[in-house]
Amino acid sequence: MLLNFFRRARPRRWTRNVSDAETVRRARGEFADYLQQDRTSQEAAHDATLVFGELAGNAIRHGGGKAVIDVCRDGLRLIICVTDETPNARLPIPPLNADNEHGRGLRIVKQLTDDVWVRRGAGVKTVCAVLTMTPARSFGASA
Repeated sequence: MLLNFFRRARPRRWTRNVSDAETVRRARGEFADYLQQDRTSQEAAHDATLVFGELAGNAIRHGGGKAVIDVCRDGLRLIICVTDETPNARLPIPPLNADNEHGRGLRIVKQLTDDVWVRRGAGVKTVCAVLTMTPARSFGASA
């Protein structure tokens, strides 16, 4: 079902070498521009950019080779999927405690999104997050 959604929506796709943090930083900037052009509210854009950065950062730290980042929008629903070249995944998220250094970024992602899941394939994994986006208010709009 998700694959059909991506085919229909024609997502914006970035392919980056996950060993290069600079290319992911640039992709995050492109993503922020994409949201701004799409007239997304500042708060929703901030949350989505944070989720994008967390998922891409996890691909850098825990993936290998390259990451494919798919972003598509259907009405108010935004789906961000990051695929990297390792089938290892950290979901479910470990319990929060002061000694646990792992899973904090995914905990943030889970708090900011409507849904998050991992799909494993032959030598790869894809982490997807769904957010409900609110449009930017236009000037002169009544409350």
